[in-house]
Amino acid sequence: MNERLLNYLGLALVAVIGIAFMILTPRFAELDAVLELTVYMVMAILALSLALIWGYGGILCFGQSAFFGLGAYTYAIAMFNIGESTFPLLLAIILPAAFAALLGYFMFYGRISDVYLGVITLTVTLILFNAVNSTAGPEFHIGTARLGGFNGIPGIPPLNWPGNKTAAIDLEGMFYLATGSLLVTYFGLRLLLGSRFGRFWVMIRAPTSSRHSRSAARWPASPGACSPIGAISSVRPSSASRNPRRSSSGCWSAAAAR
Repeated sequence: MNERLLNYLGLALVAVIGIAFMILTPRFAELDAVLELTVYMVMAILALSLALIWGYGGILCFGQSAFFGLGAYTYAIAMFNIGESTFPLLLAIILPAAFAALLGYFMFYGRISDVYLGVITLTVTLILFNAVNSTAGPEFHIGTARLGGFNGIPGIPPLNWPGNKTAAIDLEGMFYLATGSLLVTYFGLRLLLGSRFGRFWVMIRAPTSSRHSRSAARWPASPGACSPIGAISSVRPSSASRNPRRSSSGCWSAAAAR
């Protein structure tokens, strides 16, 4: 059995286990466990993004949480001002991606390399973190959305089905969305890294050992994701979904922006 066939079998096994986990978990797990697993799925996508950028691209980036938090705040602010999640969700993907592209353009145009790239991305993260922490007063708002400073934006409305603001996605639906996004990201990045572009990317990043380089260029061991997913994180199902007498939780993206 050759190496490529073994990789295909491994991918098929991951797909079967992932889909089974996504379908069966809400049926057998408690709501608290489903809530925590939803958060883990979101954080796994964030971790995969760093695995791609650093592990395969060789780019020492300390700014992943900046894009993560920017997506969360974009969704929250747009949601409060629009009242329906379809456009805010798209905006929460486009704006962090555009910010990352602009930051990357200036860094690579200036031929920033080695540790300096890590310093710049860390500095950008700290600037955004301190800027958000300075917006605690009531005078800091964008439209009807109060920024909330260190505590974040409270009471963010949940995602709804596209075009129907009265049909909010419940806790089980958020778990399906987060887990499905993780699976799509994983297999999408496997395809990317297995393509001609991906193999070239791995080769220029690979160690000096030619044998290891050829093996890594053919089939990378694990992928990463670089899509912004802060919007999903910002609408973490509140504790009210588990206990109606408890108040709803707010925007928790400020912690991610640290």
